[in-house]
Amino acid sequence: MRATGPPEVRGDMALIAGLVLLSAAFYPWNLGFYSDDWGILSFLNASSDQSLFGLLRSTFETYPYRPGQAANLAILYWLFGLAPVGFHLVNALVLAAIGPLLYLVLRECGQPRLIAVAVPLVFLCLPHYATNRFWYASFAVPVCTVFYLFSLYADLRVVRPGRLHRLAWKALAVGVLLASILTYEVWLPMFFVSPLLVWYRSRRELTPATGPGVGLSLRSAVWLGLPTILAIFAVTVYKVLLTTRLKSATVAEHFTWFWALLRDAVLTTLAGDFGLHLPATLMQIVRYYPDALIAGLAILCGAVVLGALLRADGGSGGAALRPRPMLVLAAFGVFLFCAGYAIFLASFNAAVSSTGANNRSAIASSAGLAFVIVGLTGWLSSLIRPGGRRLLVFAGSLALACAIGVLIINTVATFWIAASERQQQVLATLQEQVPELPPGTSLLLDGVCPYVGPAPVFETWWDMTGMLRILYNDPSLAGDVVTRKVSLREDGVYTRIYGDLVGPYPYEKLVVFNLQRGQLEPLPGPFAARRYFEMNNPTGEGNCRPSTEGVGEALFVPGTPPVSRAPLAVAVTAP
Repeated sequence: MRATGPPEVRGDMALIAGLVLLSAAFYPWNLGFYSDDWGILSFLNASSDQSLFGLLRSTFETYPYRPGQAANLAILYWLFGLAPVGFHLVNALVLAAIGPLLYLVLRECGQPRLIAVAVPLVFLCLPHYATNRFWYASFAVPVCTVFYLFSLYADLRVVRPGRLHRLAWKALAVGVLLASILTYEVWLPMFFVSPLLVWYRSRRELTPATGPGVGLSLRSAVWLGLPTILAIFAVTVYKVLLTTRLKSATVAEHFTWFWALLRDAVLTTLAGDFGLHLPATLMQIVRYYPDALIAGLAILCGAVVLGALLRADGGSGGAALRPRPMLVLAAFGVFLFCAGYAIFLASFNAAVSSTGANNRSAIASSAGLAFVIVGLTGWLSSLIRPGGRRLLVFAGSLALACAIGVLIINTVATFWIAASERQQQVLATLQEQVPELPPGTSLLLDGVCPYVGPAPVFETWWDMTGMLRILYNDPSLAGDVVTRKVSLREDGVYTRIYGDLVGPYPYEKLVVFNLQRGQLEPLPGPFAARRYFEMNNPTGEGNCRPSTEGVGEALFVPGTPPVSRAPLAVAVTAP
């Protein structure tokens, strides 16, 4: 196989990034803001200093344990205000940057060009962390991933000869490491593996693409790895001192919790919507959510992946697909899948979901899954004699997997788009029927289901309160949503979200807005509140499907009716 020169490397990187942007060609233009987004935007919108410096200062004070995320939130708002399109286009570009960086890391690790192209393509087409594509509040996760891969790449460059060269790359690696962990923590455990990867890589012959290198002695590897370990320790202490998310628990309780989380993740991956139930998922998409444009996009992306892999093979007939290296690749993927959840050993702030918002934390484990898919596909393909058939089996299988991933991602995106459209209906109806609200008012929204599939419409106090404060330009307003978790007490109305009791909303300034009736009704006391709910929504469910926080409405459950993406049927009465 001929040597891979820099033009080919740049071509591979451009192709990988281009596939990500192609897969996101439809949905960014119609997405909106969801759940936590409204609280964040309300906070930023109310800032007395709307300059970039003023917004950064405000967000740093609010998120001192994640200054990178704070900067991401502030910069996007400063650039685009309350227009969501810009937020989502920038996030698509960030996701597109992940692929080329992962490609460079794999090339520095000595992986064949075919594998270095295959893993990023599969990873970026997986729907297992799709929420990171749609939700502004989770955009820090892709940013953190970019920083992690850049830091690892810089660390691997340390292997190349030259003392000043090594020091410069090491300084860059540590600096970007800090940026990654201070943005989000999901990749933190993998930074402990970086020194081992550097040492291991130094013991192997570098490819022609990366140039000659010299192996590091164990002593040199320890000295080069020490700054990484010290930086991780320092930033971990900083975050522990500032975060409010850690819970007091014994070591046994932490491990029991982590084992349950990992078990759920494995079961969901193997037997969930994208595992053994994948055929049923595809049948439901075809039956209930067909879209010719999305299907065409998926086929086009699959064709691009097929062409990219055939190109990356360089005419060798799949010679890079050898049994032992492919099994090692899959084994590393299993390790990375588990390590992707390891940060949650220290906290209890994670849950597993195929399509719901909880999958925002699954990006690192999904990278491990991509290694497993490529490794096992490569191993099975290696059982075929070298030649065109071996390569076609490998490339065709991964192209099909990528096409299916793009189909699912874009289908899920339609529910986030529908949720945004329903939000806009709520805002328009409120503006028309309730042009003013007295200061200090608490408003309960009734007659609107909190989710469309996995996507939140308005689900609790943080999004309703944020929306009302922006809509009426009044930071004294509060809001919440009527669900089955509403409870009436003598001192006011309470709700629950993620098991936490929210309230009270005192009766003195409490009103309920029923969107279906287009009416605002005061609830001056417990008797009036009880009478309203008995007459209008005795269960709090309305006509909504069952839903759960972090999951929303389950999409692909066999035997259940389809989730409606239709606009709200609002019968507005004259004020």
